[in-house]
Amino acid sequence: MFRHYKELYHQKVSSNLSIMAGHYRNKPVNLESPAIDIMTDFKLINPISVVENISLEDARLRMKAVKVRLMVVVDISSNIVGIVTSVDLFGEKPVQLSQQERIGFSELKVRQIMTKTINITAIDISEIKKANVGDIIATLEPLHRHHTLITQSDNNTNEQFLRGIISTTQIARQLGLDPKKIMSRATSLQKIIEEKL
Repeated sequence: MFRHYKELYHQKVSSNLSIMAGHYRNKPVNLESPAIDIMTDFKLINPISVVENISLEDARLRMKAVKVRLMVVVDISSNIVGIVTSVDLFGEKPVQLSQQERIGFSELKVRQIMTKTINITAIDISEIKKANVGDIIATLEPLHRHHTLITQSDNNTNEQFLRGIISTTQIARQLGLDPKKIMSRATSLQKIIEEKL
């Protein structure tokens, strides 16, 4: 039965073996590097998600624990219903909503402060494959955004999938800059790069 199959060759594993999924994200880039090199590809790394009915406090703890600044929000059927950012969770929005709704902070849920999918914009993977790092920075800067989502469409069904994300923090890391400078002061990534050059 197995006569037409062949046994595959096994090789010894090197002593400095590392995980491939995270390896590509640390690759140094410059402004002319392909934009795909700075994308967190959800085909390789699962996105960090949170359920929409979780409390803001639990969402804050999760965000701190996994050290991200954006989480995908899903419903109980794991359908994407929105995104929530560190600004949403740690900024003024929760305080304002708590006062407006006259409810305690502990009663607030992620679904109340998330950005719903109908209000999210994204870039298609086909555009990312043609772009470079400088193009991404030029795209994010006027929008004053720290993230952009990447989508991919199935041409047969017209179904759209969340394919990845690009963040200014990741861009800064791969450019050899301090990501904290981007988040801690009102200076754009573009200005920090121009100062360095």
